[in-house]
Amino acid sequence: MSTGLWLRLLDGLFVTLELTLFGAALGLVFAFAAGLARLSGNRLVRGVALTYTEGFRGLPALVVLFWLVFALPGLGFQLEPLFAGVLALSLNIGAYGAEVVRGAASMGRTGSLTVEGAR
Repeated sequence: MSTGLWLRLLDGLFVTLELTLFGAALGLVFAFAAGLARLSGNRLVRGVALTYTEGFRGLPALVVLFWLVFALPGLGFQLEPLFAGVLALSLNIGAYGAEVVRGAASMGRTGSLTVEGAR
């Protein structure tokens, strides 16, 4: 293989690592925010978190990416391609992670009592 091809492959690897690291980091923020919001006493906060969680868990990340790249410019919002990829990935990761955070946080309150009662 030629040197130019290897450089292009390394560029692709770098972009993939950027998408993965930034998407996962931002997704972690979304996951904790939405997961803890699902346990809120405020019905509005719980409803927004539930809508986000169920909505983005039901949409494939590729559909969200297409919407961010092709539909938003029609509405007057132009995102950089890398940022659109990071945002689409993090919204998807955050929605799935929110359920993990919600489940773990709710088990912290009642989990030990439930296990003791089952014995």
